[in-house]
Amino acid sequence: MNDNQDISYMSEEEIAAKYGKSQSVKESVEAKTKIILFAGGIGSGKGYLLNKKIMELKETGNSILILSFADPIKRIVKEVVGFDKNGIKVDDRLLLEPKYNDIVEAVSLASMQSGISMYHHPEMTRLFEKYISDIRLSIGDTDKIKSALRGIMQIIGTEIGQTIKKEMWPMIAVNTIKTVLAAHRVDYVFIDDLRFLFEYLCVYREFQHDCDIEPFFVIADEVVRAKRRGITLEELKEQSKHLSERESMEVLLPFMRLYFPNNIIENN
Repeated sequence: MNDNQDISYMSEEEIAAKYGKSQSVKESVEAKTKIILFAGGIGSGKGYLLNKKIMELKETGNSILILSFADPIKRIVKEVVGFDKNGIKVDDRLLLEPKYNDIVEAVSLASMQSGISMYHHPEMTRLFEKYISDIRLSIGDTDKIKSALRGIMQIIGTEIGQTIKKEMWPMIAVNTIKTVLAAHRVDYVFIDDLRFLFEYLCVYREFQHDCDIEPFFVIADEVVRAKRRGITLEELKEQSKHLSERESMEVLLPFMRLYFPNNIIENN
């Protein structure tokens, strides 16, 4: 859990002290919480821009909650495969030969739904086993491990999670935000991994009356993005074929151009 995400465990006084609020949390309750969602392709630099904005807001005394739609996905990978999101081994689970069904079962548990057997997909099983093999063969090469973990997370998030329940991941995030806001005053909520249009619409549906919601989309040239990721242009194009990346560029970006043209950030 990063430094900004522990707010749900803090009292109002602790929040005020941590974020340098000059007035009590209760005194500023009339201001709406702002929910900001960041989208962008691989290597667009959205993480850098988001962190820069967060630091600016913290310097002016704002309380901030940061989360990702993929937070529960990262936890599942850590629990089943034994690596964190940064490609660092946390235990020897990988030596226990994790199976595709282990992943499906963990996702099913997260969604509180059953029916595991119907999600056994031969192609996804093959891909999962390939990624596990890639990790085993890449011990010591963090970049290659992170690439394989990204593939596993894409399988969990899209091919498994969305099959079980379309809005599974955004609703987990929504419920987390609701829990925090019910207990504490928060000025800004940042979601750093918007990919699908339905994710934005889910957040908008749940918070449109109580919060200000604003999506941003960061774009950059492919050559720049590949260089930032430390991969070849061909590797970038291959990674961009996944459904989450394609929908981000082919559905979400046109939506942004139509409804939020001023929120598209060129970051070359």
